[in-house]
Amino acid sequence: MPKSRDKLVVSLMAYAGLRPEEALGLFWRHVRPGHLLIEQTFAAGELSPFTKTGKPRVVTLVGPLADELAAYRPADVSPDAFVIQNRWGGGYDLDNWRRRYWRPAAEASGVDSYPYVCRHTFASLLAREGRTIWEVGRQMGHGSARMTELYEHEFEEAACLGRRVTMAKAIPAARRRVARQSAKNKTAKNLPITPGEHSGAVRGSG
Repeated sequence: MPKSRDKLVVSLMAYAGLRPEEALGLFWRHVRPGHLLIEQTFAAGELSPFTKTGKPRVVTLVGPLADELAAYRPADVSPDAFVIQNRWGGGYDLDNWRRRYWRPAAEASGVDSYPYVCRHTFASLLAREGRTIWEVGRQMGHGSARMTELYEHEFEEAACLGRRVTMAKAIPAARRRVARQSAKNKTAKNLPITPGEHSGAVRGSG
């Protein structure tokens, strides 16, 4: 993701379990101390006063995401301003974001993925904390039956792993691993080809 704005969209989905249209429909007044109020969506250029389920919900705001939002928040911003804005200050189009930022990032990573997979990350992180399916479903805006259908394997895997890890610790640890791997990939990409390696590649190409 090339911009802090686009990284924040991913963080809102992965660390707060927001649907893409919920992340793009977030106003600054919805960002409260310790939690997010999810009550509207933005998609296809339209702001809807409803979520997918038609019900508002409150999502616990984990420390690393709270810090990211605080660092991103402009000074003297209106409470009714979009958190994720286009260049004119309006809502950001989901299809445009997916085409311009998500797909190139996924292709560069060598994966075939889609934004909703970030919600699986959120469910997995909460399962590793030892949360129940009901607790996670409430955070994600799902009923328990739907949660069982979609994410039961996440809870089974967490139970097998045994050791509980809080999101507040898991997120920075994962970010450090990604940064190290990115640095390794960049170093490997910039390594010069030795004469022997080059000549061998030429001979092998025939």
